[in-house]
Amino acid sequence: MKKSIFALVITLFFHPLVGQNLLLPSIFSDNMILQRQIENPVWGKATPKSTVVVQIGNCIISVKSSASGDWHVKLPVLDSNLEYELTVWNLNQKVEFRHVILGDVYYVGGQSNMQFALKKSTGGIEALKRADYPNIRLFKVPQSISYKPQFDLNRNSTNGKCAGHWCRCDSLSAVNFSAIGFYFTEILHREEKIPIGIIDVSWGGTPIEAHSSLEVNNHFSDFKKDVKTIRSKSIFDTLTIEKSKSTPQLPSSIYNAMIHPLIPYGIKAFVWYQGEHNWNYPQRYEAQLKAMIKGVRKSWRMPTMPLFIVQLPNIGKKDSLLTDYYWAVLRESQAKVAAMPHNHLCVTIDLGEDGNLHPKNKLGVAKRLAELAQNHLYNHPKSGLSPAFKSFRVIGNQIELTFTDVTEGFQSVDSIVGFAICGADNKFVWANASISGNKIVVSHPEISKPKAVRYAWGNNPTCNLFNAQGFPIAPFRTDRFQLPKDGKW
Repeated sequence: MKKSIFALVITLFFHPLVGQNLLLPSIFSDNMILQRQIENPVWGKATPKSTVVVQIGNCIISVKSSASGDWHVKLPVLDSNLEYELTVWNLNQKVEFRHVILGDVYYVGGQSNMQFALKKSTGGIEALKRADYPNIRLFKVPQSISYKPQFDLNRNSTNGKCAGHWCRCDSLSAVNFSAIGFYFTEILHREEKIPIGIIDVSWGGTPIEAHSSLEVNNHFSDFKKDVKTIRSKSIFDTLTIEKSKSTPQLPSSIYNAMIHPLIPYGIKAFVWYQGEHNWNYPQRYEAQLKAMIKGVRKSWRMPTMPLFIVQLPNIGKKDSLLTDYYWAVLRESQAKVAAMPHNHLCVTIDLGEDGNLHPKNKLGVAKRLAELAQNHLYNHPKSGLSPAFKSFRVIGNQIELTFTDVTEGFQSVDSIVGFAICGADNKFVWANASISGNKIVVSHPEISKPKAVRYAWGNNPTCNLFNAQGFPIAPFRTDRFQLPKDGKW
């Protein structure tokens, strides 16, 4: 077998025929990080029905390209302690990628709060002074849009030092990189003592449908017209952002140009921070997020891929009325999706800033994401989970609430705020709340027969309930009263 492979190598190097240029997506580059402990996929294009050879370390794999020129191999599980060169060649071309390491690779995606640059974040300048991590690798997906799924990313990007290729983390590569991505990576790298890679796929002001595949969007009647338009386009049609809008809104436009070229690059997990731009359709968002996640797992062929959802923080001016708010409903949609298998919710209801859609405290968000990852992926439970509403029962003129993840109880406070209660008239009023062991008891002196309770139900609610480890209670409601229709907020 070794002799036949050696003969093949010699033949390819000295073959007189001239082959088509060998193409690999730009997710493969010098300084790349491959996902440890898996068989990493490598793929590209070459002359149809020609031989392509892939070598890493002592492993040599040959493959025949298809009739359309596509080829795909899987590398064996490699020693995570070594640095490698990945070499790919065909009849007349050789491509080498140097300084390849193995570690855990995370996809971080969403809109402006995920895109928010490290240099602008609270503590960002100090973070840049220590940002010298050779075993942290950063990849910024260049911003681009397309009607059709693309083979590769936009190679003509000016989106920063790490746009379209892997970089070692230093002050220059990190300065405009996602603050959450950097802090999350730094914590895991420091505490788990393994190399970490981050693929940043974020674009401010974009809706979830732009990040979802056409197959996913086709399930929603609201997008049927757009889907029909997209399908009528050819590969030669160029998509541009509408003049009346500063960011792409067309369904699947970001997916086609920025996400499809990454699939199926080996990753550990998927982190998602988005939802603000879908504010007017907060109920539909639940179905959209479920469908997008299902599509991601299907595309990557990872049915149990871990996915971390950053629930939107408190946003805007402080709430003055007890009513339905679109941010509250959207957070509820996120929580419902996070309750599904392999999904995890990062609660940030206390990390926003009054009147600011883009809070600067990105380290706080990253710390909670890292706690979740360590809890679920690294076998280091730290009780870093926000309590979630579990059940309730009416006891006389009180409602007793139970929660998950409060084994050590709640933080003691002089006066708990953020709870509202209603009776048979369905009209909520601010409620009294007290701690009873691992439970919360809610009441109001003028409501003798309580019906439902809500907590932190608003755009920017005042709330102060945390578990003993300091993690906030996720916003919730016990009722299922009718909400305003989507599109009417």
